[in-house]
Amino acid sequence: MKSLSDRQRFFLSLAFFVATLAVILLASNRSAAPTFVTPSPAQVMTLDPQIVANVENRDALRLDEATLAAVQEISGLVDDCPDYGEERRNQMKQHVAWLGAPDTIPADILLAIGENPMGRLVVGMATYTAVQWRLNGQPADSCLLTIGRKINPLLIVLGEDPLPEFDGP
Repeated sequence: MKSLSDRQRFFLSLAFFVATLAVILLASNRSAAPTFVTPSPAQVMTLDPQIVANVENRDALRLDEATLAAVQEISGLVDDCPDYGEERRNQMKQHVAWLGAPDTIPADILLAIGENPMGRLVVGMATYTAVQWRLNGQPADSCLLTIGRKINPLLIVLGEDPLPEFDGP
């Protein structure tokens, strides 16, 4: 029988070591109890019943004639006001459209703006106008100030707080 060289013995020892290690690892994995990750239960958000009612019955959101007339007056002022940037003017027009036709308000918007969607839409209009006015340097003769002062009473009618920057005559 031929004797093994040192190199051959080294490789045989290495192979034996790797095989032994593999057997030990396999045996230890089989003896251990399997571990399972228990998924956490899905989070469920309870919606305010008023929000659900708003989504399900958008006709109930329709503004009365006087309030809708005030919105239309503001819409005309927005059309005639050169101080709005194009993006803000488009945002204002979108809110006016939704105020006039609540059945076109996307459900995700209704869910996001809460219990008083018509009031919140007008808050959005006031905010767009106030931001644009600030960006323009708050000129006292701006049509934005006139529009903001028309929006404030509408906010009160719709149960929201007026913006202080538009207080005054």
